[in-house]
Amino acid sequence: VTLHDGALVESSFDATSTSVSTPKCQGFDFSLVGDEKKIGLIKVFNFPSDEKSIADFEKFCTKTRSKLERKKIKDVIIDIRDNGGGDRIDLLLRNFTPTSFKLMSSTIDTFGLAKHSKDLLFHGTTYENVLKTPAKSESSRQVDFQGDLYLDINIYVLVNGRTASAASHFASLVKEHDLGKIAGTETGGRASGCNGNLYCSYFLPYSGIELYFPLMVNTYAVDQIENPNHGVFPDIFIEEELSDDLELTKLIEIINEHNMR
Repeated sequence: VTLHDGALVESSFDATSTSVSTPKCQGFDFSLVGDEKKIGLIKVFNFPSDEKSIADFEKFCTKTRSKLERKKIKDVIIDIRDNGGGDRIDLLLRNFTPTSFKLMSSTIDTFGLAKHSKDLLFHGTTYENVLKTPAKSESSRQVDFQGDLYLDINIYVLVNGRTASAASHFASLVKEHDLGKIAGTETGGRASGCNGNLYCSYFLPYSGIELYFPLMVNTYAVDQIENPNHGVFPDIFIEEELSDDLELTKLIEIINEHNMR
């Protein structure tokens, strides 16, 4: 919904999106890196948030898991640097967890708009109805243990200051459940939660700028937060360089050194 010159009008903005910013790249990629090509590299530019990309991502995760098993890969880097968020992080996480766990502890209305819920419209449905949907689905969704499909391998999640929203949530859960090591620099997104899910906007008539405001606050299902007002701190600090390859190269060196001990 948009406040335009004081009037509520329906906006073309995707109110179901979990990230306002435009992703730098859509997609995901898998490759083998290192001198002997024995380290798996999963690059996720943005987590999927629409029906088609979710289906594509699920297929990608299934194929990647098969490749890791077939090639007997023991170390995997999940590169989520510059990843601004999205949805369905569980599709990747579930391959590397020996247990099941919840994603969210709560999803609530941030602006107290519930009292005006019958008057506000989001793409033809009332805010009252829209509000109930993400609150119910997000807080109840969990990462399910995959049984025999579980991959017992070493995970390294590469992050930076532009890792945010769902990507920061991914890193936070990896750390919470001790699924792997976080490498790089502190994430830009908070370790304890984020705003998102639904948005309203306000149009500034003189500048022509339209501002978007999140209507929901998500609290991640994590307890081991070093500082709730900070991002996810790395276990392995790698200073951010001008070239992404330098950070990745350094992490590969660290993994190789660890394996030689």
